[in-house]
Amino acid sequence: MNKFTIFLGLITLASLGTSASLWLASDSTSSARVAELETKLREAEATIARLQKQRPSTSASTKLSTANTTVPLNDSLPSPAAPSSGDASPSAPQATTLPAATAPATTAPATTDPRKLKSLAEAEARYSDLINQFQLQPDEKEFFKQLAAKRSEIRRQITSKLQDPSLTPGQRQTLLAQAKAELDQNDGEIRQFLNNDSDFSNFAVWEQTEIERGQMESGRAIFENNGQNLSPDQEDWLVKAAYSLRHDTKGVADPFHLESLVGTRVDQAYVQNVLQKFDRDTQVLLQNARGRFSVPQIDSINAWRTQQRVQVEARLWNMSRTTGTAQ
Repeated sequence: MNKFTIFLGLITLASLGTSASLWLASDSTSSARVAELETKLREAEATIARLQKQRPSTSASTKLSTANTTVPLNDSLPSPAAPSSGDASPSAPQATTLPAATAPATTAPATTDPRKLKSLAEAEARYSDLINQFQLQPDEKEFFKQLAAKRSEIRRQITSKLQDPSLTPGQRQTLLAQAKAELDQNDGEIRQFLNNDSDFSNFAVWEQTEIERGQMESGRAIFENNGQNLSPDQEDWLVKAAYSLRHDTKGVADPFHLESLVGTRVDQAYVQNVLQKFDRDTQVLLQNARGRFSVPQIDSINAWRTQQRVQVEARLWNMSRTTGTAQ
């Protein structure tokens, strides 16, 4: 998770003032943690400098297939049932046909634009674990980073546009539809590039659980300070179980899913509904965690969820002030 920490540090430092964005920033106040993030930021900047010196790749990606497919916007999936005592794993979305004209190029185009180079460095940090899983060759890795950076740029643009308080619900729906179409095409390009159902399923789950992985990263110290570190399997279970509960909205618009917030008035009643659902979800999560975790770990999970609750409430307050989601 070290490289994912780099990404969280970058996002936290670069966009602390826009907490109404799609992603959850780290809440750590420890001076040691801040120093660590500063170190990671310097490492990322060094990566950018290295990328600026690289020559254009001349090798073609070898993972392209003839299939042209796409998937729905991640988080726009059929709501899964609340997790039981068994594994809670979000399923990969089903593909639909993508027009052949949108197929990606066979090589990663070179760039010297500092902003694009920074996006590539962020993509490498964000998807480093997946890149290792996919066992990509150097030129394939560069091509995947291009697709991932493009995806991040689409999200940044839609987040910025939706912060305009003058937009009507209809205008927001139009913007979201446009962004969804672009993300659908990007999903299709990534599926085509990977050319492997298992790899694409891992990518889809990674995208769906980004919020929960960020929460786990920012709250890991809770478990460490309690002397009950989680195993990788336990972390994976918690992330997927928390995602399944969040995604099963039960009629309450998900504050981390902008598409569901179109036309939603972010007022005190909505805030209370979200927090009440969060509390109910926490009780389900704690119940399902019994038998998988020790008693001290259960206590830490409860503290972890309490931390998240504060973060969610702060997010809602910022949204009510800055994103103009009220009708």
